[in-house]
Amino acid sequence: MAKLCLNGVVVMGNWYILFVKTGREQKIADEINRVLKDILIKAFIPMKENYFRRNGKVKKELKIMFPSYVFIDMETGDLNGNKKK
Repeated sequence: MAKLCLNGVVVMGNWYILFVKTGREQKIADEINRVLKDILIKAFIPMKENYFRRNGKVKKELKIMFPSYVFIDMETGDLNGNKKK
């Protein structure tokens, strides 16, 4: 099992990574979440906030940390729709 630490909390689960066409990450993650929501599989894209100055103003933008990759967590279910105990 893989371990992931988010804000000091260790999360255990089965992690998978999909390599997708650049620029399609959000569309694919949304589709996976829509189609597989009953099986409790969660797809997500790690994002980070970037701050930059343009024309004297500070602006914020979200950027994908790993372009072309979609992360999938199957900790709470499997492909057959069975919940883990």
